[in-house]
Amino acid sequence: MTKSQMKFVAESYAKYFGRAADADTIKEYGLKENGKAEKKSVILQNIITAADIEKKGLGLSNEDFVNNAFQNLFGRIATLKDINKYTKVLEKGKNLPINSIVKSAAKTDKAVYNNKMAVAVKYAELGGTEPLDLSKISKGNLI
Repeated sequence: MTKSQMKFVAESYAKYFGRAADADTIKEYGLKENGKAEKKSVILQNIITAADIEKKGLGLSNEDFVNNAFQNLFGRIATLKDINKYTKVLEKGKNLPINSIVKSAAKTDKAVYNNKMAVAVKYAELGGTEPLDLSKISKGNLI
């Protein structure tokens, strides 16, 4: 798997789960059974599906799921406006548009997000052996 592919898996996993994936998880999502790299679209769909299963297993309401996403991405709860907007998306049976949420984020939220992604990628590069909780990472605090 190339560094670019590993980075994609690490960032996608961190976005949807709020934790850095360990080396085995990177391989699980990033490689096919034959050892070749998986397509990015398949990786992303598999991560989204697993995050949805985890959400259902935790019994999260749509509002809690939106709040959880904002905690994972930006280390803060969603505003009432965000909750209303994204709960409607979920009620229509659609996936939460994580990339759109990140793109439209405020500068301080993007700084937190970028720090979390940097840690997730570095953890994957170093071959971390257990998932790493990213919740303590903030704008000025990498860990």
